[in-house]
Formats: sequence, C-alpha cells, structure tokens
Amino acid sequence: MNFGFWILNCQLWIWFIFVVDEMVVNVEVNCFHITAMHEMSIALSIVEAIEAKAREEGAVKVSGVDLLIGTLAGIEPESLKFCFSAAAKGTLAEDALLAVEEPEGVGECGECGKRFPVNFYYAECPECRSLRIKIVSGEEFLIQSITIEEKGE
Repeated sequence: MNFGFWILNCQLWIWFIFVVDEMVVNVEVNCFHITAMHEMSIALSIVEAIEAKAREEGAVKVSGVDLLIGTLAGIEPESLKFCFSAAAKGTLAEDALLAVEEPEGVGECGECGKRFPVNFYYAECPECRSLRIKIVSGEEFLIQSITIEEKGE
C-alpha cells in the first residue's frame, strides 16, 4: 500500500490529499473550525474568570472586558471575539464589549542588545545577523480590566 500526505494550502481551507494505492482522495477541512476550538476554550476560561471576579465584587452585569493579546501569543483575536460572544451567553458577561489590544512582537539580540520588531519566534538581528534572539514582547495574554455594573446603577 502506497500512502502519501500533503498539505497544500491553509488560507481559509486546507486540502489534504491522500494517495492510497495510486487513487487520490481529497479531504477538505475548514481551518476556522480548527482554530476556533482553541479560542473557544480560551473564551470559556475568560468568561469563567471575569464572572467569578464580577460576582465577588457584587456586580449584576459585566459591560466590558479589555484584553491584552500579543501577536506572538498564538491566539486569533477575531476568532476569540466570535467565541467570546457564544461563551458568554447566559452569563453576567452576555452583552459585554470585548476590546483587544495587540502589542507587536519585539526581539532583543543576545549579541549586540539591539531591540527590533519580530513576527515569528525565529529571527535574525538586523544589526549583527545573530540568531541569539530573546522575545521581550508580543507573547502577552491577560485580562487587563473588566467594567461591571452594580445594583442601583
């Protein structure tokens, strides 16, 4: 049995091609569903955390959530926003506005100390060409603040 596997494209769709006994079988998988599963678990955790804090503060509603998600954090903000609206249904955060700040990735060279923008974990220093790079910004993921409404507001 001959078996091959290739990933041809991952813009919005992935086409998998399997070659089994010289017969080609195409399988399409929507990348959004793969990505959204990751963001859904994150959204559920965010809702759980903000609802717990809101209840602790005596809130009746969460009207806003501010997140900090670095571009190197591995989280798709648009997918997270979509998943957040679904995860928040029936909670204090159901109508909350989700705002996301996305700091860019910054690397620092271990040889010359120069800081420069990076968009991937492996980068070359533009000054000395060293590959000894430490990521100093862009991996952040945190809940910066929540806006709550208390009884009587």
